[in-house]
Amino acid sequence: MAKLRLTLLGGFEARTDSGLSVAIPRKKARMLLAYLAVHPKQTHLRDKLAALLWDDAPADQARLSLRQALFAIRQALPLDPTVLDGDCVGFAADAVTVDVTEFEQLVRSDDPEAFERSAALYQGDLLEGIGPGSAQFEEWLRAERDRLHELALEMLARLLACRMKLGAIEPAIHTALRLSSLDPLQEVTHRALMRLYVRQGRRAAALRQYQLCVDVLQRELGVEPEEATKQVYRELLLPQPPPRIAAHQATDAQPLPRRQRRHPRVHHRSRRNITPLIGRDAEVGRLSQALAQACRGQGRVVTILGEAGIGKTRLITALRESTTRRGAQTLIGHSYETERLLPFGPWVQAIREAGVLESRAVERLSPGWLVELSYLFPELRPREWQLPSEPIEALRLFDALTELVKSLASGQPVALVLEDLHWADEMSIHLFSFLGRRLEDRRILLVGTLREEELGG
Repeated sequence: MAKLRLTLLGGFEARTDSGLSVAIPRKKARMLLAYLAVHPKQTHLRDKLAALLWDDAPADQARLSLRQALFAIRQALPLDPTVLDGDCVGFAADAVTVDVTEFEQLVRSDDPEAFERSAALYQGDLLEGIGPGSAQFEEWLRAERDRLHELALEMLARLLACRMKLGAIEPAIHTALRLSSLDPLQEVTHRALMRLYVRQGRRAAALRQYQLCVDVLQRELGVEPEEATKQVYRELLLPQPPPRIAAHQATDAQPLPRRQRRHPRVHHRSRRNITPLIGRDAEVGRLSQALAQACRGQGRVVTILGEAGIGKTRLITALRESTTRRGAQTLIGHSYETERLLPFGPWVQAIREAGVLESRAVERLSPGWLVELSYLFPELRPREWQLPSEPIEALRLFDALTELVKSLASGQPVALVLEDLHWADEMSIHLFSFLGRRLEDRRILLVGTLREEELGG
């Protein structure tokens, strides 16, 4: 018995089993044929089909339109697949093969070859390109498209995992690109593509993929990438362990004794001296004094040392209240024990969360500084700029971040706080010292908090 072959994923196409294309000119006839094909083993009441496709017409007119659509199908097809049984309409057994049915059967399999075949079948949304129908039909179509779309995402994710496990890099990239086109908001796919490009030696493509991820998340959701995505990006920037920059460590730091303390200690540092302070009133007062000096253009560095739970965060809260009263801006970044390998992690957090990238401080920077900063903040890079293909030197990033903080301070005084520096990455520590030696005549208060018990003996 001759069969009709219907392709519904990605459009509508009807062919005979010999490959001959069949044209069905009436749109509602194509919709009816597709609806029956997606439910090949069911029969449907005529009234239901009439209401589905012509819900804006009177019942009599809708039934007449249904009869005309069925007649158009019989006229167009060499073999009529429909079966009329009283008030019911369906397809004759084995009269039609449909890509939707085959796709659904294949995605239920655990066989990687079935994933390959199902991926080939899914060429797009169900009935893609067919113009709007009745409200009821559009509701059904939307639900079916969403269901099949989710099945395709699941199938492609499983196929991607198989190809990556086998080390099939090029096919894995092809699969990941398809996944990304179906759901560009899935960061796990962007991360997979970045890693795959690196394995191919295409580092610039990996950097470009991160920029695409940043762009789509900002455009569609107004959010930044997840930390896991940022980590992959930072690994691209600094693929080797960062070198020590001994020449740029602070030269006036004193050894930190490991002694039990009832209160946190505040070390207040100008460029020439450090004076320890004991007692909370004195600590709050010294922080306020340092802030006042910074607001007058005498940049200061303060370190707060103490055991966990001793009150360092409360001091920072008091400082933040003081900066608000003085019309200054507070930037706060945190270091985490699990993220010690993330270069500049607390600095990036402090700058992003304070909205610095959207401020006039960025507008005041020269394009050269923006190029350097775009290594850590890709959204600063205009689309027409070429993506970086090599890691940036640490000192260039130090200079760029220092210029950004100085530019911010030219508009209003700044209190920049980095908490839990004992967990910070090495580059963040170096930058803290680097900036701390360049605060003279700047309205900047730089504060770092540390747990004394986490420091070396």
